Amino acid sequence: MKRACFVPGTQANDYRHVPLPLPLTKNHDQMKWIFRKLLLLAVLLQATVQTFSADATWIWYPGDYELWLGNNLHNRRTERGTFFPPFWKMDSHYSLVEFSTELNLSEQETITICAEGRYNVKLDGKFYPGMPDNVLLPAGKHSLNIKVFCLDRVPALYVQGKTVATGPQWKTTFEDKEWIDASGRTSGKSGTIYRQAGSWNFDTPSTLPSAYKLPVSPMAAVSMEPKGKGMLVDFGKETMGFPLFQGVEGKGWIRIYYGESAEEAADTLHCETTDRIQVTAPVAKLQVNDSKAYRYLYIETDGGVTFKQISMLYEFAPVAERGSFRCSDTLLNRIWDVSDYTLHLTTLEFFI
Repeated sequence: MKRACFVPGTQANDYRHVPLPLPLTKNHDQMKWIFRKLLLLAVLLQATVQTFSADATWIWYPGDYELWLGNNLHNRRTERGTFFPPFWKMDSHYSLVEFSTELNLSEQETITICAEGRYNVKLDGKFYPGMPDNVLLPAGKHSLNIKVFCLDRVPALYVQGKTVATGPQWKTTFEDKEWIDASGRTSGKSGTIYRQAGSWNFDTPSTLPSAYKLPVSPMAAVSMEPKGKGMLVDFGKETMGFPLFQGVEGKGWIRIYYGESAEEAADTLHCETTDRIQVTAPVAKLQVNDSKAYRYLYIETDGGVTFKQISMLYEFAPVAERGSFRCSDTLLNRIWDVSDYTLHLTTLEFFI
């Protein structure tokens, strides 16, 4: 009688059936069978380890990504369609950042490099030409340094190899205090202060940190009623998101007036938040570009523009509830619920 086991073939994840004799009754033969079984298990484990690469994630200077998100959020504010920036001092991210790590490779390894911005690569103090997408690292101990420059986004880096991968264990700095002697040669000494790299959950080369968008969820209006020259739309509670028109016909303008109350939205001369959308051809769906905070919309059209339906895409940060509160006082419970919902409304890419 024979048993079959699996051992790796010549290709990754390619397995072959190999017959193994059943354990015999004599102790010596049993030990030989056990030894062979353990040897095959060791081969299988080694092949499995070699098949998979280290987990990589996008990294940046700690705190810079949050600062960049906050700056973009606070500068999305408008008043009656006009850009209304913050009136307080604003700091910015570091535009030039160095990322570094120490390596000890048992064998040579090729790494793939992705960056948000221009970059250079230096191994053991020597530069690679240009901005290489792939770099062959020789076996042994090495120092790997990559500098990234970017003004409009946060300088960010993604490196993937078999054992080398960007992550929070990498060091980063916004300064470079290498000492250079009179001949222009780097001394190898440095007064640079390094910090652990920042990261989140951008774990593939294509998930660029700068392209991150909050999730949205469809939300229907609870009521719509004609009012004056237009229509008053109520979503039932204060919310945040993008008005969405469906079945738009005609040519002309759609004017949108936002309000936390019906009176504010209907006050077309004084409400703070407005939008104007020009319609030049029929469209199945028409979404407002920037999210707004509101409960009510007052909508007017001209030029024969019509639409079949108005709804919204509710925008939210995917934060988990970490606590709850309930007591015998219904008013206190209501206060808690309103406070909890308000916190969710004001938690976006950054806190409002």
